[in-house]
Amino acid sequence: MAVDITTNEVYWTERLESKIFKAPLRGANAVDPVTEVVSLDLVTPEVLVLDWIGRAIYWVDSYIDGQGNGLDGAPRIERVAMDGSNRTSIVTQDLAQPRAIVVDHPVGQESGCIYWTDAVYVYYF
Repeated sequence: MAVDITTNEVYWTERLESKIFKAPLRGANAVDPVTEVVSLDLVTPEVLVLDWIGRAIYWVDSYIDGQGNGLDGAPRIERVAMDGSNRTSIVTQDLAQPRAIVVDHPVGQESGCIYWTDAVYVYYF
C-alpha cells in the first residue's frame, strides 16, 4: 500500500483479485469509490511503490501463490501511469524472487532510478 501525498489517494495491490486499486484517502467514516487502476494480465501483484515526481506506479508481479509455490510465468517489475495508462514491463529477465522496490530521484531531476531487492540477487535499473 502507498499514499500519493499530492492527491491524497491510497493505492494497493489485491493478490486474490490480481488487481491494483486506488481510492481517495478520507476519514474512517467516509464512503468513497474504489477505482481499478490495473486489472488485466496480473498474476500475483505485490510490493507497490509510487513515483510522485514521475506520476507512476511500480510493482512486482511475483508469480508466487499463497503457499510460496512458483506459478507458470516469470516474475516481473512493471510500471503504469497513476491513471492506469502507459503500462510497461520494466524488468522481465534475471529475476528470481523480487521483493522490495524504491524509486530515487536526484534533487532537481525528473528522471531517476528504481532499486529492488531479490531473495537471490540485488539489482538496480
